[in-house]
Amino acid sequence: MICPKCGNTEPGDAVYCSNCGSSLAPQLTGESQATRQAPEAVRAATAAPPETANPAGEGYTRPKTAELPRLQQRQDPASSKGFLASLFDVGFNSFVTPKVVKAVYVLVMILTALWELVIAIAAFRLNTVLGIIALFILCPIFFVVYLALWRIVLELVMVIFRIAEDVRSIRLRRDLEPNGLGAVGR
Repeated sequence: MICPKCGNTEPGDAVYCSNCGSSLAPQLTGESQATRQAPEAVRAATAAPPETANPAGEGYTRPKTAELPRLQQRQDPASSKGFLASLFDVGFNSFVTPKVVKAVYVLVMILTALWELVIAIAAFRLNTVLGIIALFILCPIFFVVYLALWRIVLELVMVIFRIAEDVRSIRLRRDLEPNGLGAVGR
């Protein structure tokens, strides 16, 4: 199986790419970028899994291609809500955080840069040498460290929300199974 995002080759039973971490499951919301760019990658991704992928040979059935249009028609309504609809969703069926995390990161960058500028100005008021050291050495170091810490925190938040989205899509796929049990309960 070839990752549609980075092109890394993965075993046939892989669920996520070991290089970039993206999901290797087929996209249910239309033609993927890999389909348009690399037909051989699509053939490799949609080929039947090798017999060694499930040694017991039980609990695995490949979805029929006739079911794919039905899967494409049913989308999760919570993921298609806009910012305001998500903001006023009192049932918490959709999340606002993934929609605003980019703006929060830009705001953190701006505020951190302004704070470092204030520190540099204060250092110049105390002493010119201290101001030069703060401006060229201390402030850039603190800026990068604070920005890295905020980036890590925001990435952790996004990972939590992506896990929630993956669980929701797994639940949706399980609900689409004829018996409602999915591959685990067979």
